[in-house]
Amino acid sequence: MNEKEIYLIDLVDLIKKVFKHLFLIIILTILFGLGSFAYSNFIVTPSYNANATMIISSSSKNDDQQDLADIDFYQIQANKALISTYSEIVKSKGADQVIKNLSLNMGYEEFSKKVSIEPVKDTQIISVNVVDSVPARAMDIANETANIFKSSVGDIMKVDNVQILDGATIPVEPVSPNVSKNTILGAIIGLVLGIIISMFKELYDISIKSVEEVEEYLNLPVIGVLPDRKEGN
Repeated sequence: MNEKEIYLIDLVDLIKKVFKHLFLIIILTILFGLGSFAYSNFIVTPSYNANATMIISSSSKNDDQQDLADIDFYQIQANKALISTYSEIVKSKGADQVIKNLSLNMGYEEFSKKVSIEPVKDTQIISVNVVDSVPARAMDIANETANIFKSSVGDIMKVDNVQILDGATIPVEPVSPNVSKNTILGAIIGLVLGIIISMFKELYDISIKSVEEVEEYLNLPVIGVLPDRKEGN
């Protein structure tokens, strides 16, 4: 028997021994899954995402019904390159105005963590995303930020045509926590932990439990076995 075969036999034997602790593995899997479920449902504060979108074009003289393909290609590229700059400038200068207009009980740092203004890839569209624990407040912040953006970006960057494409609505489902994902992740952690504990218990258990193990480890023949008598008999 070569070394590879011996290793395979040892591995199969270890797996069999681990499965002797199947009850422990199942219990840990269930406990960690239920723990993650309870934590996600009852402890973590859910967060909601509201989104408003805008589009920047070169001039308000363009007909609203004009196909976007007719807009000058180079102007589109220039606007796209400047969108990130618009976003950061308006966000820094408009935050105080949004907080004031909505009477929000938060400072600039907290506002910045909730709000992101980003360009949509390969378009002139800007997306205002707000993540907040209160759905209605997330919607209000997104819409007000879009309005402030529209009114102030022209003065800052000399852009004269910003249109709001879609206003934010009240989000219904939270974006976090993901209860299903967290529950499954918790169950997997419990499963892996149960297997690891079972492996350690088997690997570090040096007690001999059978006649076969006596013959294997001591290389001695067994000439007799004492019966296992229950106490009191």
